[in-house]
Amino acid sequence: MSTIITKENPNGMNEIVIDMTPRHEPHDPQRGFGREVLRNVYYRIEVPFYTYTFGYSDKYEKERQQGRENARRYFDEVVAILLAAGWVLVDEAWRKEHSGSCPQLTKDNQKLYCHPQNISGCVKADEVDAVGRLFAGAKTFRHYKTDDYRDVIVTTSTADEMQLYHQTFDATANQVLQELTTTKRRNLYKNEGTVWHILMNRLSIDTKRAGEIYNFDHVEQTYANDVIQKAKADGWLVSAKDCHDADIIRWVNKAEQREMEKKMKQ
Repeated sequence: MSTIITKENPNGMNEIVIDMTPRHEPHDPQRGFGREVLRNVYYRIEVPFYTYTFGYSDKYEKERQQGRENARRYFDEVVAILLAAGWVLVDEAWRKEHSGSCPQLTKDNQKLYCHPQNISGCVKADEVDAVGRLFAGAKTFRHYKTDDYRDVIVTTSTADEMQLYHQTFDATANQVLQELTTTKRRNLYKNEGTVWHILMNRLSIDTKRAGEIYNFDHVEQTYANDVIQKAKADGWLVSAKDCHDADIIRWVNKAEQREMEKKMKQ
């Protein structure tokens, strides 16, 4: 997952820097507020000659064919290894010729996607090393490294996931929004859509829906929008339209903030 960093240039405009460096975070079972917390893990593997399958040059046709055959043999072996360890195969699509699919397996709320370069997914924190050891005696591939990235919280529904966002960010969301929308002048605003996109990335939680392979709810989008709209309703954001009729916003300045706080005390 990339990290979006915003910096304000001398003209008061935001510069967006996207850091593609993988984020490594320590395990914290408390961040789930009682929910199960898994780990996002990549078991880096090597299947001989597989990288040749990316090319099209006739010069390496023999190696390319060998890579394809090795990938098929790898699929058979890795599935057998995981089935023997109690994992369950999601479907058989990967067995079809030229399907482009890779085996996916689950075990309770855990899941693994078995690509010929990475066996990746969500694994229980105390089983990360044990799963890696399953690949030690493999004959069709070599496991050479494990990247243990971050926590993934298991949610049960859209409502449950929204509650998780409120539990995690309600105390700090306005501070992040203030940072993103504070300007040096009263007539200087930020594009609301851009702010929403950055806020959504800053207030994002890696989650997995219990009993499901994929989760397409995108609760972080709704939550970030709710934060912005509530700040508007509470008077912390000043709204306007730019010359293209786009919504623009800024955080109240110090004088406006003092006036708001004075009214709150009355």
